[in-house]
Amino acid sequence: MTPETTLVNPDHAIRLVHRHSKPFLLLELPTELILDILTHAASISKEVYRTLLLMNRRIYYFVRGEKLLTLVPIVLSTGLNFESFSEYLSLRLGESALVRHLFIFPRTASNRTHNAHCVSIVSQCTELRSLGCGTTLLYQSVLGLGHLRHVHCVDLTLVRFQETWDRLMSYSPRAIQFMHQLRDLHLIGNLDHVIWTQRGMVPKLDNLVHLSLALGGYNHLPQRMFEDVVRSPKLEQIVITTKVHGAKEQALKDAAYDLDSRFSVLHRRRRWKERELWMRAVRNPDAFWEQAAREKYLPPSEHDLPARRT
Repeated sequence: MTPETTLVNPDHAIRLVHRHSKPFLLLELPTELILDILTHAASISKEVYRTLLLMNRRIYYFVRGEKLLTLVPIVLSTGLNFESFSEYLSLRLGESALVRHLFIFPRTASNRTHNAHCVSIVSQCTELRSLGCGTTLLYQSVLGLGHLRHVHCVDLTLVRFQETWDRLMSYSPRAIQFMHQLRDLHLIGNLDHVIWTQRGMVPKLDNLVHLSLALGGYNHLPQRMFEDVVRSPKLEQIVITTKVHGAKEQALKDAAYDLDSRFSVLHRRRRWKERELWMRAVRNPDAFWEQAAREKYLPPSEHDLPARRT
């Protein structure tokens, strides 16, 4: 076996390494244990879920019969993703009701066709529990409907967020209802602009428990930016993620502690990728918040723990 073979066909290389190992007889395990294993596997990604469907007939019926799609974090980021998943939902009526976790955001600028697919997908998936998207798509697929249909969505990630809350909350009565039902809110991107920090005050939200904001390289923390949200009756934690380090990071930490004891400042690692961190959060919703609590009083140089998002 040459190095080229390993690179071209990694599955073949793994089989050669383990050619003397006994096969793992998954389907000979008790049914409850099979379901536990398949449930964990399906929650990793839609690619793993698709692989499970193709393994054999019995596993296919386990996966389909137990509706494991409700556990799968669906991530769509290309035009082909948007088109194929939109077609999938149109061909399999009722499948949209099984989608609970959706992250949909184009890697590059999308065209009208792609946007139409995105709006169609989010509009159909009304049983969502967690959603990651851009503000425009949120307006078009959730907040602009005649009545709010996404009443179970309690975890929202807004990517490249650069919006004033006055406009967002006054967009429609559905917008107010939707934002007040959220428990976890994550704002990512474009928040390091001075205009946003002056006009983007997060409002008081009735059910908000956790809030995270990515400030990028902006190292100031205006008090007026948070004076409303800290009055949210159920709020437990606000996490500020930042790219600054050293003395600037420590100054940001000090400013956060002065504002409210529920604030934490978390240094943003270079390896963090929003989609992957969002997917991990589907499996362990508390990981990010627990990490922020652990690192709250660490000096800026001591950041060596795995992370969740933003």
